[in-house]
Amino acid sequence: MGTLSGRLHIYDASTLQLTRSYERAHTQRIGALSWNAHILSSGSRDRMVHHRDVREPGARPFKRCQGHRQEVCGLRWSGDGGAQAATLASGGNDNKVCIWDLRGSTGWGGGGAPPGRVGNVPGSSNAGGGSAEDGDAPLWKFHEHTAAVKALAWDPHVSGVLATGGGTADKHIRFWNVQTGTM
Repeated sequence: MGTLSGRLHIYDASTLQLTRSYERAHTQRIGALSWNAHILSSGSRDRMVHHRDVREPGARPFKRCQGHRQEVCGLRWSGDGGAQAATLASGGNDNKVCIWDLRGSTGWGGGGAPPGRVGNVPGSSNAGGGSAEDGDAPLWKFHEHTAAVKALAWDPHVSGVLATGGGTADKHIRFWNVQTGTM
């Protein structure tokens, strides 16, 4: 559970007991959470996405990512268990969708982004300001929505396909191939 003050609490769903708290997980409210095995990712009004290995005793995230200019309001890890299992989609109040490849980060081991996946494709961009290989910059940033992007869903049948939904001013669902960066 993320709070308005930026705290993060983890409860055991079967016993309803608090198992872990991160008192200063973010500097502002937490509006999005997504699990990937033992990794909990949180998105906040502070524009950051933090990744924590909940097996580790420390309170600090092992990775911090910034790709949005406004609040992160949607997060979804790909769940196919294959090569895309370390791919995270984030949506923001800035109407953007960021695709993060964190395979080179702690928790996934080496590897980084596959060759040929970093760069500009019409309708998308690599954010720059950091290396996509180390997870510091989004692998792709999609700019087509005209309202906040909270709805994110990975295709369970086709690896690397993401559906994103824009808010009431946008009223569109867009489908993305995150391997090529195309809509």
